Amino acid sequence: MSRRSLMIIICFALLVFLCLLITQHHEPESPPPYDAIATNPKHLWTGADGSIIGEISAIQASINSIEGIVLLQNPSFSAIDQKNRLWHVNAEKGSGNESTESLLLENHVKIVHQTTPPTYLSTPSITIYPRQQKAITQETVLIKQGDSFIEARGMIIDFKTGNMTLQQQAQGRYQNETPSEINLFFPTLCLS
Repeated sequence: MSRRSLMIIICFALLVFLCLLITQHHEPESPPPYDAIATNPKHLWTGADGSIIGEISAIQASINSIEGIVLLQNPSFSAIDQKNRLWHVNAEKGSGNESTESLLLENHVKIVHQTTPPTYLSTPSITIYPRQQKAITQETVLIKQGDSFIEARGMIIDFKTGNMTLQQQAQGRYQNETPSEINLFFPTLCLS
């Protein structure tokens, strides 16, 4: 076989190899596989005295026990503060991470704190740390109570004490039962 024929065969082989690389179909990265799916899962945890201090539930949970990840459909979180007032948090989806012991709730997060009158909060997402009885978001938060409202960027909730600490750009309107109205602006604000 001549040297020229050998070069033609090598060039042809390289051309075929390049064509295969170009036309090869690449699959997008798939989510991790899940070992189990649970319907209506519920997890309760108790304080040192044995009393129930919180609950996490969902319509469905997809569990990956190897990576310690749980995906939740319509998760719900509840806790009772020291003044025996209920906190209730709902979202469209959530994910739990065993290594950080956290629960990320996303998509239309709604929070109700059973104060008098009730306090309603909404934010795009919030991370809950059940063992520490805290929740943190860096997203915009809207808080409504009666005709009053506060909007802020970032918030920390202490479910144990019932305190909410607004991180930055807190502003709002307070309206009590008389016709007077006070406009508020705070760089940081702690509510209880």
